[in-house]
Amino acid sequence: MPTFILETNLKKIASKLESSMHDKIRNLVASITGKSDDFVLTVLKAGIAMKFGPTDEPCAYCEIKSVGALSPENTQELSSLLCVQISKDLKIDPTRIYLEFQESAGHMWGWNGRTFARWAVSSPSIRTFWFKTIFQLLWQLFLIHPVTDSPSCYAERGLEWIGHWGHAWNIQ
Repeated sequence: MPTFILETNLKKIASKLESSMHDKIRNLVASITGKSDDFVLTVLKAGIAMKFGPTDEPCAYCEIKSVGALSPENTQELSSLLCVQISKDLKIDPTRIYLEFQESAGHMWGWNGRTFARWAVSSPSIRTFWFKTIFQLLWQLFLIHPVTDSPSCYAERGLEWIGHWGHAWNIQ
């Protein structure tokens, strides 16, 4: 569901370049957001009446929209890489490119007759849910079914497990 929209005052984008830009931008957005490139939509619009400041020099305005995945780190990386790519392909000075990032709630995006509200839970929330569920299950097993060690020994091992996997899964 990530969407990239580019509008520029260039008269036209050559069809071969346009096809190449769709592929490059789709792959770039998918790789940074962690979303499947099958769902990245790219729109390139040339011939838009626009000015950046007082001159008619080439310029571009881009929108990047997504349900989740637009953290400050991701938007910084996207801004850097997209400016380089657009500047290289369209010969537009990076100081004349604006990018706007919009993160939407899942219920605000529709596809295939429904919305993404069902999938709108962020991945850290999902990791936290599964971590807590697995931990509770293991905790009960440790306390209810000690084999040879005392329950306190299992509890200590459980806490070591939390320390290791909680850090690895970025549990807050």
